[in-house]
Amino acid sequence: MRQTLKEAQNRGLTWHPVLDALRDQAPVIWAALHSDERRRLVRHLRALWDVHRFRVAPQVKDVLDRRLREGTLEIIAASLHSAHETSRRFKVSYRRRYTQSLERAGFDAIVITTGPAHAAIIQSNPVVRSLFDQGLLASDPVGLGLHTAKTGQAISKKGEIIDNLFIGGPLARGTFGELMGVPEVTCYAEFIAARVRKAIEIIIQRKR
Repeated sequence: MRQTLKEAQNRGLTWHPVLDALRDQAPVIWAALHSDERRRLVRHLRALWDVHRFRVAPQVKDVLDRRLREGTLEIIAASLHSAHETSRRFKVSYRRRYTQSLERAGFDAIVITTGPAHAAIIQSNPVVRSLFDQGLLASDPVGLGLHTAKTGQAISKKGEIIDNLFIGGPLARGTFGELMGVPEVTCYAEFIAARVRKAIEIIIQRKR
């Protein structure tokens, strides 16, 4: 991915066609990867993907560009080490990219911009938490949401497929990959609807 972006830049192209092509190919690539490869991809490329995939609104970009020109905004590429609240401020320790030493600074506010916390849905949603406590749901091995079978059903803590419990939307990203954009969400919704319909038809046939 990084190599293709670099090649495009050398040819005078922007990153847009590269990411658009990758978006089309993403489902096939993701499906071919094992869990450990998916975790490694998420760890090393998720930030790069998210920054390019989810593009900032023009109005927000104008504000950021203005602040950068005025010198009232500084962007630091770093990994967070720790953050503590003291006297209405936050003391943050971070390590700049490609360095080993920790730096410390004080901030008035912290804005979390790491995207939706789908992996934390078990703690934040009472219904999901209840199903999790019953053993009917489990976190996916990649850490993006809920453990989902390729057929769309939930996989329990014991590793069993729950026939009548389907996972919809981005919570199934660990299995199906990109499920944040409208085209992907729509396609997956149609897939789940077809699976649910088939399940209902089977139940009706059994009752007959």
